[in-house]
Amino acid sequence: MSETFPLLHWHLVVEPDLQRLSCLLMETGQELGCPTLPLAERVLALMPLLREELQGQGPPLAVHLLAQAQGCVLRFGEPDRVFRLLAFIQPPATEQLSVLRERLRHKTERTDPELLRRQNEAIAARLEEARQRAEQELRAMEQVLESKQRALSETLHRAEHDALTGLYNRGAFDLHLDHAFRRARRQQEPLTLLFLDLDMFKQVNDTHGHAYGDQWLCRMADTMRAAIRLDVDEAFRFGGDEFALLIFADKGIAERAAGRILSGMDGLVSIGIASLRDSDIDPKQFTARADAALYEAKRQGRGRYRHAP
Repeated sequence: MSETFPLLHWHLVVEPDLQRLSCLLMETGQELGCPTLPLAERVLALMPLLREELQGQGPPLAVHLLAQAQGCVLRFGEPDRVFRLLAFIQPPATEQLSVLRERLRHKTERTDPELLRRQNEAIAARLEEARQRAEQELRAMEQVLESKQRALSETLHRAEHDALTGLYNRGAFDLHLDHAFRRARRQQEPLTLLFLDLDMFKQVNDTHGHAYGDQWLCRMADTMRAAIRLDVDEAFRFGGDEFALLIFADKGIAERAAGRILSGMDGLVSIGIASLRDSDIDPKQFTARADAALYEAKRQGRGRYRHAP
């Protein structure tokens, strides 16, 4: 095709002319392969501009629909305004544009008033149908997007949560600890880490079975949640009988939480506590101190908590 191919030259006089033009633009875009939804959005965006120009300069308002190398534009008004209507997925052949121009010429020829009225009513109905179809397509796209967002959220939740207890898992712990460590350092906030092991858990499993053992693990998770501030602190299960807590508070609050957990689990928990200090240069050193405190609690007879120096 040549650089510019005129498709339509028309003069708008009254509001029904705008309705007829919008319908013709929809039909033209669909024939040239433009998707309905973006085309309808462009046509709806164009109408207020034409209406404003028609009211401002008064009728008649000349409009020119032109096919160019990349798509179709509409020129109108004084000074000349250009509105990009659609982009070609594949440039049409000159022969196709010629047929389309002849069809548009016949559709815009003036006829008797009764026929023009019926045409305008039909155009308005088709435009409304196109609008409704565009809304349906948009709703369908929104539903698909919402479904994908739900699926993504569920996938992310499964990726960082323990399936049995619902607590964060070990992978989530590494990420959350790093964020908490850097935030506490940056904002000079207190941070306390607790490592917890269920005492005699193997004997519980061997004596009562794995189903009872799972119930015991869930009881531990519920007890941990009840002992902390769920909107502030974070609870984790590493796997097996190993757990952890990140408490965004000082030693005193952390020890009270440890005491509530010991009471709720009949004293069958060993707990190591480490409060962040200036000498902890990285999360590994921080966790090593909490782990050493847990080992000391076990060495002293289990069923207690010990705080790292």
